[in-house]
Amino acid sequence: MAQNQESSPFIYKFHKGCSTKYKLSVEGTVEVETPDGSKTNPIRIEMIILQTVIETNNDSATISIDFSSVKALDGKESAALPEEGRRTVSIMDKKGNVNYLSGNGPWQGTDFSQMIFPDHPLKTGESWTQEMPTKPGTFLTANTRYTFKGYKKIGPFNGAEFEAKMNFKPEKGIQGKPSAAGKGVIYFDPDLGQIIKVDIFSRFSFNIPVPDGSGKTANTSTAIHTEMELINQ
Repeated sequence: MAQNQESSPFIYKFHKGCSTKYKLSVEGTVEVETPDGSKTNPIRIEMIILQTVIETNNDSATISIDFSSVKALDGKESAALPEEGRRTVSIMDKKGNVNYLSGNGPWQGTDFSQMIFPDHPLKTGESWTQEMPTKPGTFLTANTRYTFKGYKKIGPFNGAEFEAKMNFKPEKGIQGKPSAAGKGVIYFDPDLGQIIKVDIFSRFSFNIPVPDGSGKTANTSTAIHTEMELINQ
């Protein structure tokens, strides 16, 4: 039973040729404040992401991730969307460490799903901290604290619940005072060996120069609610 997995390390499981499909929904707003006033743009995006195990090798697997459907339902100009049909290929081990072989790495809205488990078994209430760079060009490092909260029934799955609290540190010398934070929950099925559901709230903000040569700045703040759910196995 999944509940007994509390006494064993959590690991990802891979089977050659196996495909898992996720639905990703993003809703939120982008607020821009300038010396001349403020403007708010909505964001509403839906994606279908297909993860396929190409090859397995001992404790790791070669995996392709395809964005099979990308729909901007609102605010298309305010959101940086991955190209529909884009493919990323990576090698992932059983703990969750990822090495990207081709493609542009993860879409910035799926960074939170890269949960890397510790080697030892986790007790309910136990936490660990994970640090990794975000998507190239964002100049931020994600520092996430995960806490194992126990088990919860998620549809047909027995989900191990992990609370996630994220802070993003800007690199030294970066202009614009970027800041970001997020929190939410991630559910992982130990029997399936895959993430089954993610529910995350996050906020990002930074200053940019107003393009009129005046030296004034505009503040951009993005607040988003991201849900990712396994829709087949």
